[in-house]
Amino acid sequence: MSGASMTFFKRGSSLLASVAVALGCVTSVVSASSDDDDELTGRFRVGYRGVSVGGEEGKYQQHVNLDQGPRIFEIRFDYVPVGALSDKVDRISFDIDHFGGDPFETLRFDMAKFGKYRFGYERSKSTYFYQDIILPAGLVDPSLDAEGDFTSFNFDRVRDHASLDLTLAPRASLNFDFSRYTRHGDGTTQLDIQREVFELERPVDEKNNEFDIAFQYKWDKASLVLQEHVRDYENAYEIFLPGGTLGTNTDNASELSFFFLDQPYALESFQHTVRANLTPTPQWLIRLSGSVENLNLDGEASERSAGVTFAGAPFTTDVEGLRDIGRDTIWVDADVSYLLNERASLVGGLWRRDANQSGDGTWDDTPLFNLWDTTTTGLEGGVQYALSTDIVVTGGLRYESRSVDHGQSEDEPPSVETRKTTHAGFFLAGQWSPGRVLDFNGELETGSYDDPFTLAAPTSRLRLRLRAKAKLQNGVRLDASYTGRRIENDNRPPGQLSTTPNWESDRDSLSARIGYRKKELDFSGGYSLIRVNHAVDQTVSAGAPALFPILFESDANFIDARLRYRFDPQWRVGADARWYDNAGSFAIRRNDVRAYVELTVTGGYLLNLGYRYVDYEEKTFGFNDYDANIVEASIGYAW
Repeated sequence: MSGASMTFFKRGSSLLASVAVALGCVTSVVSASSDDDDELTGRFRVGYRGVSVGGEEGKYQQHVNLDQGPRIFEIRFDYVPVGALSDKVDRISFDIDHFGGDPFETLRFDMAKFGKYRFGYERSKSTYFYQDIILPAGLVDPSLDAEGDFTSFNFDRVRDHASLDLTLAPRASLNFDFSRYTRHGDGTTQLDIQREVFELERPVDEKNNEFDIAFQYKWDKASLVLQEHVRDYENAYEIFLPGGTLGTNTDNASELSFFFLDQPYALESFQHTVRANLTPTPQWLIRLSGSVENLNLDGEASERSAGVTFAGAPFTTDVEGLRDIGRDTIWVDADVSYLLNERASLVGGLWRRDANQSGDGTWDDTPLFNLWDTTTTGLEGGVQYALSTDIVVTGGLRYESRSVDHGQSEDEPPSVETRKTTHAGFFLAGQWSPGRVLDFNGELETGSYDDPFTLAAPTSRLRLRLRAKAKLQNGVRLDASYTGRRIENDNRPPGQLSTTPNWESDRDSLSARIGYRKKELDFSGGYSLIRVNHAVDQTVSAGAPALFPILFESDANFIDARLRYRFDPQWRVGADARWYDNAGSFAIRRNDVRAYVELTVTGGYLLNLGYRYVDYEEKTFGFNDYDANIVEASIGYAW
């Protein structure tokens, strides 16, 4: 059997198994209903997708990744019992989207008895693929370090989430929450070994489990929440060379006979949290919270390799190590609001975070010790004032201090260095709501950091956000917003040239949307502009210090539109369009247009036909350009 036939066989088997499971669930629920007044509504669609791709298929897989073949497009139902079963459950919902081989699959199940319990489960799976062409084969020159992108990924991300909410009494509730996240698949990476860049295998194998249990009790003027959180994470990190290689640069003698780098690690954490809300009088609102977390990380590492150096001499490596890191963290947070009169209130907050981390390990028989203790204390206070029934203004000050004790050495205990950082700023917010039709609000935050400890952290930050909304009586909705952010670092190391900031980053985003909805028509459209500018002044030592400025610019424009229209109970049409254009350091353009028509024939049968066109262009070189035509035809049933 050919590879293509085998792939189709596997996907077809998965499709049939998924259909059987889904239809079995529907049949079970219907069979359980013995009352003619029970309400069961739902729909399903199965069909076939045809795909035609012109250009670079790797980029198509990274962006769209829809394959040709039979598919389950949707299965969903809602069941509302009326008879004897209604004493145990009020509603059961089941929902499947593109299950059985598509890059984005979701399955949801929900059942509830209002006032007693609610149970929900969701499973989502997405496939991530990356294999860019940085340089085509004709331009690759290993002797000039002009090579392609050796980094690639092809892995599945699976999320499972289950929750159970129990109402124990009118004032008491108990909540359980479990989530599991896994990443599993293949990948490649590159390492510079002996002045040669080698492409190595880099499998992906991660899993993360988290569990929460929370108890809540409410009194007339207070509420209390007790919560326990457990996290378990594992990463089987490894890089290896499956066989010997001479490398790509024939101008030197570098080669690898084998290479293995294993760095698996796992962490486990337990977090205990208490939260309380107090309203002792109508004027006071007090929120208190505290949390303690204990985290432990264990890991090991080993590297084995053999080959020839760039000078032609043989070399080998065989080293290994262990590490054990523990961290204890305590959070305390308090927020207070006091109503002075009908117009004014005072707001304030206080928080503290203590994180104590220490670790030890070995590498190549050399002991290593490190510690990192951080204490952060902050407070803020302000006033909220109602200028009128339509206008509310809030303003205040914020201050935070951080002290870091850190050290690392091969002797126990390591010598400790202390660094302190302070952050001071103010915030201002306002809202104007003239009636129920219009709403305007804005926020301004600014702050400065004294000694941010690293050159990558900012010394100043400013953020401005404005938004306006309108909901007109004729069904039209308007929404416009602007967000601007300015951050920079003006701490220069000794010898740094120029008097401009060490680095600065500006980001402006502007968006405007319009929507209209009536019984038979639903339309929405919008425009967004995102402008980014990152500038870094890098001093390079090449004899005498020289300034090497680095600049990244992006000017991205988004236009999108969505239309749904029902001509009559039988005919329904829909269309979606997204246009993206980015000018700057990496100029690209992408258009994505899709449309469908659906007919409901006598008896509830569905006929659906959809078409999608995707056109992607990299304006400078065009190494990854592609266009795709996608046609989907399906049949189904609605009841």
